[in-house]
Amino acid sequence: MGKPTVPLFYRIAIIFSLLVNLILVAVVIALPFVLRPILGNVVNELNGLENAVIETTVEVDEAMPVQDVVIQVLQPITVSTTSDAQIDAAYVTMYLGSGSQVAGTTYISIPPSTNLPIDFRNNIVMSSTIPVRLNIPVAIPLKDTQVGTFAANLKGMLAPITNLLGIK
Repeated sequence: MGKPTVPLFYRIAIIFSLLVNLILVAVVIALPFVLRPILGNVVNELNGLENAVIETTVEVDEAMPVQDVVIQVLQPITVSTTSDAQIDAAYVTMYLGSGSQVAGTTYISIPPSTNLPIDFRNNIVMSSTIPVRLNIPVAIPLKDTQVGTFAANLKGMLAPITNLLGIK
């Protein structure tokens, strides 16, 4: 009896299967060596993203409306006359000492550059717009935002592979 012959199709299928299996075994052996640096870089970037802090300055340059704000001014001030000041029919009381006094209506002339002390007490009602110009420094740690949660979740999803490959 002769040797059993295997049809050509089966021989080609066996050789093809052997080649595919050899390629898959080579990929499985090479995969940790290829993935380790890539996943290491990914984990390092995720750690950097998670620990990053956004630092910037927020500039505010806006007009703020102010309506019916009462500002109480209680302050002694000194004003200086710029020209002659005339007071007609001023009622004046003069104390002469020893309890005697003279009272009456008189004419008063105040020369220029006379300093007059005034006890200023007034409520000023203000309705206007006030320009607000601020530079506010801001530091936002990404760990405390949704980005930090996203980075932590990604690291958690990669943890089984990274632990298997010994990546910290």
